[in-house]
Amino acid sequence: MIATGITVREVVEHLAFETAFSAEQIMGRGRSAYLCELRIACLWCAREITNLTLINLGRAFNRDHATVIGLLNRAAYLREWDPELRALTDGVVRCLRDHIWEIAA
Repeated sequence: MIATGITVREVVEHLAFETAFSAEQIMGRGRSAYLCELRIACLWCAREITNLTLINLGRAFNRDHATVIGLLNRAAYLREWDPELRALTDGVVRCLRDHIWEIAA
């Protein structure tokens, strides 16, 4: 985790750009399996790229911090067993970190 100027909204929008879903769908209450996985992936990316606390991440995703902990554990499991999800999340984090370095340069 690094301190950045990247917001959760930017993470969500980047993930939406990489998938067939809108930012509103990712942040919404949809319960399809793939949407839930994207939401978990987005939360994991936000945790990796922002300096937000679990409480503030929960607020951004309209969840409490205990739910955030459970979702981050689920994200670790999914990343371990789903190479496509791992590639997606790694790519989003890498792209956003590269963007940070471009701004700083």
